[in-house]
Amino acid sequence: MEEKEKLLAEYHPDYREDAFGKISDTGVNSGWNNTIYKVVGEDIFAGRDVYIKGKVTTDDEEGNVYKNMYIQDETSGIEIKLNNSVGINYKKGRWVYVRLNGLYLGNYRMMLSLGGAPSESWNKAGEHKFYGNSNIELQSIIDQHVFAGRDAGEFKVGDYYEWLRYPVNVDIITVTPDNYHTVFDPAMVEFEGKFYGKFQISQRELMFGRLMRFEDLQCRYAGVPSFEFDENGDVVEKLNANEDSYYSYDDMTAVLQLLPDETATIAFHLDDLSKGATFRVLSLVQPNEYSKK
Repeated sequence: MEEKEKLLAEYHPDYREDAFGKISDTGVNSGWNNTIYKVVGEDIFAGRDVYIKGKVTTDDEEGNVYKNMYIQDETSGIEIKLNNSVGINYKKGRWVYVRLNGLYLGNYRMMLSLGGAPSESWNKAGEHKFYGNSNIELQSIIDQHVFAGRDAGEFKVGDYYEWLRYPVNVDIITVTPDNYHTVFDPAMVEFEGKFYGKFQISQRELMFGRLMRFEDLQCRYAGVPSFEFDENGDVVEKLNANEDSYYSYDDMTAVLQLLPDETATIAFHLDDLSKGATFRVLSLVQPNEYSKK
């Protein structure tokens, strides 16, 4: 069987229009008819032994990435669904190698992920939800797919244009009012990968799953201002936020809004409320989908 290492960005073409429609149309998950998944090594990359490599960018110290980890390389990021030992076995800042054959590539709320077989459940709101994959609970199975490597060193912060020139030198892309629309431009760009060669991908989809740093921007949740960041990316004010409040995973999915009043097009996940400066892009929403209140 041919072995092939693949860049993370090359997973987005597997949701390309000729197979699924645009990625923004694939996260409905209201039934098996619109819950999309692919088995690596069977539905895609048949006859190949496929690996990816990425830096672990999460830990479970904040309690908001329970049983999951995100990894990223110089091109993009992806979620890996594992068990409750993930933070112990795969430390933030280490390289990991993932053998993909037999794993399921799925998508929920436009965030691509890799995990076990598709699943379904009832959420707290009483909604019947369907998922293109599931957490891999057995460590013996995880050990066949996920391999910890060396320490990757400190995460390097840089601007978007530096990332374009030298992507391996920038782990955390800085987003400001000046470059926001460029960083998250929905226009298609040409990308050259190890497997597909040259292919077209939305610029903003390259940002999915990555660590981002926001400067001079304001965060809103459900239209209500929540956080404001200064030019250093530090939280200068927690608007309508209680220091002692408990934030669930869903509470930390928010809408970013440019100062002072322009509706933005991104939803993100807060990694650390105490620091407030570094966020993970989960999915993007259309302009004006969230109205200001």
